[in-house]
Amino acid sequence: MNEPNFSKEFLMEMSKKMAQVGEQLMFPAPQFHSSRLGDVIVRSIGKRIFSRKKDEHLHEFIFHAMFWVLSKKWYREEKQKPFGEQHIIVRWEQARYEFLEKVQELGLEINQMTIPTGDVRELLSLAADMYYVQLVNKLPKDLIKRLKNLDGFQGARYEIAVAASLIRAGFEIQWIKPDSIKKTPEFNAFQSFTKETVAIKVKSKRRTGTFHQKGLTLRSLTLRKGIYPPNNTNCV
Repeated sequence: MNEPNFSKEFLMEMSKKMAQVGEQLMFPAPQFHSSRLGDVIVRSIGKRIFSRKKDEHLHEFIFHAMFWVLSKKWYREEKQKPFGEQHIIVRWEQARYEFLEKVQELGLEINQMTIPTGDVRELLSLAADMYYVQLVNKLPKDLIKRLKNLDGFQGARYEIAVAASLIRAGFEIQWIKPDSIKKTPEFNAFQSFTKETVAIKVKSKRRTGTFHQKGLTLRSLTLRKGIYPPNNTNCV
């Protein structure tokens, strides 16, 4: 029998895929836990159990889970403010509502899809990051407080994004209580496979016109080029 003649490109691609599988086994991300029970689907976040409608998609569940953390009281208070004074999360939520309305008007078939707007993606990205973090550890009360604060939102959002990225890579997160006297890391990240612990200190540079920061913002295209535009534009 003739041996199969595998090309060099084929072998390299197979090797790459096997390496990726190996990494996933060594650094497993937290698993989603859900099961169908009659007319409902049972989901869990940590030790909490939730009974949800059987046709609810996962992204809808994590969206609601985010607002459970932020609290209904905070949401109602923000909604009562003029749109320009509302927290950016609430404005993203409004953008999601308007987007879903437009999608319904399109009458899409099952095999058709739409691309969410930037605001909708920002909202779902935050909801997913918060969900991942809660699968392994609760969000600290201080972090939630800063997330709801206009001035503290950007830093808190970045901390959650970094923590969620490490959790997806298989790290365990241990939040460190802030110290008013000395500087401390935001959290420790422990990797069970390598037995290594890394102290993580997160810093996010604030830019005018973004995330509740007053002033003008540069066009995203020129930011990528590193060139200032002839005229600055207001942030939406």
